Amino acid sequence: MSIIDFDSRSGQPRKKKLGLALVASACIAGVISIGSVVAGGISLNGGGGSAEFGQGYVTTTTCDPDGIEVTPVYAYTNRSGDGSFTFSTIQVEGVSANCAGKDLIIKVYNGDGEAIDITTDGTTDYKEIRVYFQPFVNATVIAEDDSVPNTVLTNGSWATQFEGVGSAPVVIFTLSNLLPKSGADEIPDPLPSPGPNASLYFELDPDENAFEITFDPDGADATGFADARNVYNISIQSVDHQS
Repeated sequence: MSIIDFDSRSGQPRKKKLGLALVASACIAGVISIGSVVAGGISLNGGGGSAEFGQGYVTTTTCDPDGIEVTPVYAYTNRSGDGSFTFSTIQVEGVSANCAGKDLIIKVYNGDGEAIDITTDGTTDYKEIRVYFQPFVNATVIAEDDSVPNTVLTNGSWATQFEGVGSAPVVIFTLSNLLPKSGADEIPDPLPSPGPNASLYFELDPDENAFEITFDPDGADATGFADARNVYNISIQSVDHQS
């Protein structure tokens, strides 16, 4: 059985000071140092403080120089004689609306600075996950349910705001809602059919967009997850979207 230990995030700000960011380049401006001890005191960016899986750290990228908060999460697989900690989830929060229309590429590195496999489909191993932050213009209508792609619910929930690019076997959840548009009228009740254009009533949050990636190819015993003891660094790179 796999137990995922999610951070409660109680009282924790969604954005943090850039003093925690490690600048690397124009494209990958931040790298998060996680350390070698799972669920124990570990060093962040070589400093003297301690950190653990389940805590958020700030990295930057060209479309969001104010910082994106990344929280690595581990799971424990309890099997007789073969229990293991696995790197199961990344939560990415505080993404600027400036990143809309970009792909965010997430990579994970070991202590030697080598990109490591973070999921597998049993045939192909994947060292990166590419996530498309859709521009809001792609969300065309408001609907009572989101069974139709790119529809927005009446509460501002847009499930496909963040979508995976490529064939890596991961699950991506959008964690944020759109904001009510300043000066907009109330959403019609009942909704006409087809529904009204969502951009008449909602807009992107300028700073606090969020998503979660779960590296879960088949849902069984965390197959395909990286060994959490090998996870030292996480990078986010923003690039032009590739379909």
